[in-house]
Amino acid sequence: MTAFLYSLIGFVVAIGLLTAIHEYGHFWVARRLGVKVLRFSIGFGKKIYSWHDKSGTEYAICAIPLGGYVKMLDQNEGIVAPSELHRAFNNKPVWIRMLIIAAGPICNMLFAVLAYWLIFVWGVAGVVPILGDVPPSSVAYAAGLRSGQEITAVDNRATTSWEDIVLELMRHSDEHDYIPITTLDTTSKTSATHRLNLQNWSIDNNANDFLSELGLVPLDPLLPIVGSTVAYYPAQQAGLQAGDLIKAINGEPVNSISQLLHTLHDKYGQELNVQISRNGKDLTTQIMPVKKVHENGDVSGFIGVQFAPQKWPDKYIRIHRYSPLVALDMALDRTK
Repeated sequence: MTAFLYSLIGFVVAIGLLTAIHEYGHFWVARRLGVKVLRFSIGFGKKIYSWHDKSGTEYAICAIPLGGYVKMLDQNEGIVAPSELHRAFNNKPVWIRMLIIAAGPICNMLFAVLAYWLIFVWGVAGVVPILGDVPPSSVAYAAGLRSGQEITAVDNRATTSWEDIVLELMRHSDEHDYIPITTLDTTSKTSATHRLNLQNWSIDNNANDFLSELGLVPLDPLLPIVGSTVAYYPAQQAGLQAGDLIKAINGEPVNSISQLLHTLHDKYGQELNVQISRNGKDLTTQIMPVKKVHENGDVSGFIGVQFAPQKWPDKYIRIHRYSPLVALDMALDRTK
């Protein structure tokens, strides 16, 4: 419930901010080009609060925060005094009306550039793009990409986070070509360039998670520590408790949450020997995962564990701050 309230508040604030910026674009240009503005409203419905400026424009905040509008003097909207006909929107030349209408979205785009610029100058935190387990049947594996490599460039454009990689790959959607991928081995510190085959790849076909479709699986450093168990599911029935660390399945070490989920994926209906660590002592128990059907139709083994929240290790987080000019170039590119 708390998460929902935070999301709802965030949504209202975001919509309110974007609406205010959009409508201010219409408002500012209209006034500069001699059109009288009667009302500047954020939201619809009943007025919560309003005030007037010395020009007679009413500013209003309304109860339904899902939009807004700028009401201008216009003969199509009501009677206009002869002395103010020259300030009516409908009496202005077409080019002025076009500028007023276009000012809203233009203002939103300029705000996007400004917001990105501030973010890039202030500093961007991103997850270091180190590969986890690369599936042997994947395009990435065929290109020579392996676990433990950091992707440092895509098509000769530097990448410092997984977000950079996503954006660079999006540029090549539907090109159906090979692109160079530069990696740094985190152990040997050697650099290599690989050719990733995108001939049969498109974002449209892999909208859910195109990184994993290519075999670009991020390293997962989060340990499979039990936060809680789901009532009546195998983990609870086997006696797992909050704080238990799942160390191995059938003797095979498990080092991360993603590795555990991958191990359980096709193990439904099979009894597994699960080794856990509890208060410094190793214990073994038997768990038989049940079959879980996901919304997309996929099935996997499920034991009913919710993992304990963990902070992402600092060594896998990278903060980049850019100079104002570089940040401006990046902001324009990101907005585009």
